[in-house]
Amino acid sequence: MTDAATYPPKQRPFLLIVGSSRSGTTLMGQLLGEHPDVFIAPETKCFMYVWSQRRLLDGLEPADRIGRIVECLIRSEYPRENPVFPRYRESFARVLAEHRDYGRAFFALIKQLSDRPILGEKTPGHLNFVKPILASAHRPVKVLGMVRAPGAVIASQRGRNLFNHCDDLVFTAERWNADYRGLLRLAGQLGNRTLHIVRFEDLLADPAGVMKGVCDWIGIDLQPQMLVPTFQHSSFRSDRAADGFDLGAIDRWREHLPADQVRLLEAITQPIARRFGYDLPPGQVGLANRLRQLRHRMNLALSRRHAARGLARRGAYHGIPLKPDRD
Repeated sequence: MTDAATYPPKQRPFLLIVGSSRSGTTLMGQLLGEHPDVFIAPETKCFMYVWSQRRLLDGLEPADRIGRIVECLIRSEYPRENPVFPRYRESFARVLAEHRDYGRAFFALIKQLSDRPILGEKTPGHLNFVKPILASAHRPVKVLGMVRAPGAVIASQRGRNLFNHCDDLVFTAERWNADYRGLLRLAGQLGNRTLHIVRFEDLLADPAGVMKGVCDWIGIDLQPQMLVPTFQHSSFRSDRAADGFDLGAIDRWREHLPADQVRLLEAITQPIARRFGYDLPPGQVGLANRLRQLRHRMNLALSRRHAARGLARRGAYHGIPLKPDRD
């Protein structure tokens, strides 16, 4: 096993944790960050809200452009307990003044936060921006994709004001499909050395085995403290289990969704979910096939436009109904 500190500087991997929102990315980032050689930054949403609007931002005066981006980064930080980014307001501004390439600036911003050998960042939505992130990197990037059962993701998103259209079951199920269809596409393009996929349920059921596999993939040793979650406001609640991992979080979501909605969303997501090992009960396969035929005739363009407008409004350039660039 190669120790992180012995990596040549240009060969130290950058860790990118992605997935659908509420899929366990925060938990994985916290566990990896317990390694003394690894630092996982809070969510920046830099490619979602800054890089995607680079053409508009480039038309602003430098001071206005830098100010908007810094404020966007500070607002976007997650988890929000004990925020880190406000302390780096001035250093972020200096980095952005030096880097007009927003992709390169992303890596330089993360470097401001820690001097640990291996750096990383977790923003679930960066799943849609892996290609430009890889193109902007000056060192190897390892992409860790978190997957969670569609019902669990949707139930966890409901009631949270950060998520649009969560009461629209079809929309949220299709958003899950889109996220993980993209992850499957990346798996075919990047290969196992660059992309490693972890199911949230497997992490809770066998934390030592799953984290050993993640550490081997990165090239670091598993540390005992990496098996003790401390973050209390994620999709699981570690205070409910003596060993820190709550197996009840795997299926508790079923208590929060009516049975008919569970059947519907599982049927909608079945073709993609099955690729990740989430199988339907035999009686629901026929319903899934009928819904899949119906879905091919549905026009989801309006929902996509709404999602794009919502993304732009929360970005660095507020008020512009911009469809973000992804490639």
